[in-house]
Order: sequence, then structure tokens, then C-alpha cells
Amino acid sequence: MSEGVTALAKTADGSWWIGRDNGLVQAKPAGEGFEFTVFKNDPKNRNSLRSNSIASLLADPSDPAILWIGTKGGGLNRLDTRTMQFTHLTSAHGGLPNDVIYGILADDRKRLWMSSNKGLICYAPATGVIKNYTKEDGLQDNEFNTWAYGKGPDGALLFGGVNGLTVFQPSELLEDTLSPETKITGLRINDRDVSWKDSTGILEYGIEY
Repeated sequence: MSEGVTALAKTADGSWWIGRDNGLVQAKPAGEGFEFTVFKNDPKNRNSLRSNSIASLLADPSDPAILWIGTKGGGLNRLDTRTMQFTHLTSAHGGLPNDVIYGILADDRKRLWMSSNKGLICYAPATGVIKNYTKEDGLQDNEFNTWAYGKGPDGALLFGGVNGLTVFQPSELLEDTLSPETKITGLRINDRDVSWKDSTGILEYGIEY
């Protein structure tokens, strides 16, 4: 079972979940050993795994019976291990910027942080709010890498990508909630500046008015 293992996680029922390049495996305790069940995408079943290529796994910090599954091409999958039903969050249905999810980490506010090919994604399962961070926000780049993620002892999140390492404290991120003021500082027509009292007669007052 070790061949092609890409991720490991443990859920509330004691099961070990094994991510692989060709599906998801449940290793459920049975006597002195384990009982194995393989889950794969079924095109005829909308509640099946969205993609067989598993990159990351995380037991939900609020409900350890919920397993979050990062896939390469199938977005973020959610498995309720009590009902064995899959639901999906993708670029087409759910608002993700990208369907490749390399790594999944949880912060102290129970939000999920995910690395992708289009930046870092912050998802709050409790509210459904998704926010995307890109290179313009200070990331190493928009593209991240497989297996390159981890959580420091101080709660810092680390994600590795094609241009280095992004490290941050989620609690220290400040959201800008103020809309910038819009001001007109000049007017150009046909690539020429227009001003008050010039020969065009367009402006009856100074541009600041």
C-alpha cells in the first residue's frame, strides 16, 4: 500500500486515509489489522471523488469526522466519513480560482489555507467565504508545489512554490476594508492636456472641482 502514497490523515473513527496518485484508500481498524476500501472517481456518481489524483488530506479541526481532500484537477473535496458522501468545491462550482490543490492547512480560526497554481486560497467552511491571495499580495509566486507545505510550532503557515517559500501568521493578516477615494487629477483629450480657461473651453472650473 506504500507505493504512490501522497498524503495521510486520521479521522474520528480511527481510520487512516491514504492519498494516492490513483485514488483514496481508507484503512479502517478491524481486529488486529485493517480493512481497506478504495474510493475513486465515478463519472456516473456526482457524490464520488472528483479526481483520483490526491495531493493532500486534512481532518477538519472543527469536526474530525470530516476529511478535506486536495486534488490535482478536481478542486477541494469534502468527505463526511459518517455517510461516506463526497461534496466538491471547484472553479466551476464553488468559487475556487484553480482546481489544483497542493496543500491544505488549518489556522487557529478553523479556516483552511490551500496552495494552488493561482495563489493561496483561504476558505472558511463555517461561512463559505473564499479569499484568494496572489503574488501582488506578497507571495513568492502564484504557482506552488506538491508536498511543500507545513505548520510551524508558533502557528505560522509555510507554503513552498516555484520561486521560494511563503511564510506568514494568519492572525497577523490585516484586511483593508476601506474603499479608496476616487479623485480626478487631470484631463487629456487627443493626447493633449486640457486645463481651465484654455482655448478648448471644455473646463468651466478647475479640475479639482
